[in-house]
Amino acid sequence: MGRRTTGAARGALGIGALAAALVLVLVLGDWPSGVLTEFWAEHAMLTNVVSSLLFLLVGATLVEWWIARQDARRYRIIEVTAYGAVARAPLAARRALWGLLNGGTGSGDADFGIREHERTEIEAAFARRGLAPASELEIVHRVAPLPPDVERLAVLIGDERWRRTALTVIRRAIDSARVITARWAQVMLSAQRSAETLGAIGVVIEDLRRVRRILHELSGPGADPADVDRIRAAAIAWRTAFVHAADAYEHIADAAHPDTHENWTELLIQPADLRVLRVRDGTRESWSPVYGPDRPPAVDLAFLEPPEDPQPGSGSTGD
Repeated sequence: MGRRTTGAARGALGIGALAAALVLVLVLGDWPSGVLTEFWAEHAMLTNVVSSLLFLLVGATLVEWWIARQDARRYRIIEVTAYGAVARAPLAARRALWGLLNGGTGSGDADFGIREHERTEIEAAFARRGLAPASELEIVHRVAPLPPDVERLAVLIGDERWRRTALTVIRRAIDSARVITARWAQVMLSAQRSAETLGAIGVVIEDLRRVRRILHELSGPGADPADVDRIRAAAIAWRTAFVHAADAYEHIADAAHPDTHENWTELLIQPADLRVLRVRDGTRESWSPVYGPDRPPAVDLAFLEPPEDPQPGSGSTGD
């Protein structure tokens, strides 16, 4: 569809150039020189033909320009609709990951994947583990600080019922992302940023699969949910999936409404998350969040590190 619009615009440009050339010929032909003036006077039929052709070309140029403009408007409406629909895939992933760790109320949208009985189970896991829900709305409005999500995951990952719920919710987010993408892929192929958009969603799906695989391994026979290496791997995979989903949503939503879109997700991003984006994209930073004293300086994995062994020769010799 985009190529068709471009072709119409090029056609209008070509016809307009031809019309301009004919106008130039007529102007030069009317120049006060005896030869050209006599030529047009002696060839009245040719003069009428050229004038009529010029009129047709000018009219065709205007028609082609109007058609190209209407095609562009129609295509933009379709493109905005497609971007808005496809953006729901990473948004669903981000909200699923947030809801599993921090709770919150549902939006009543089937694409967002946490059902009421699952939300009840998540809140019960919070109660069993001594965690309070964190409101995304309060954080966005700077009423509450960002929760220590890595520490919350390290606590919740030891709860078997929470892991089962998380496996179900994440699987549904993966399925939802695939369905949404398949539904709009044909339309997205003609969009200017189709490769970037579909590639970003593919990264989010792969991230969710990695998180789910780690949770599944922790739920297997003989697995130790307190294994520090597994917890660290889960924390990194979880945070990476959240950041990629948030980044993908903001870029796709910005493509749909570049003049009106407000980036609320940056308020949920921590400074260390920018490293996740740099690892993926080289040196690009998608945004520069404004950090205050109530915002964590980084995703802190230090509490998962084993205590350092004393250095040889340190300490008292016991004289």
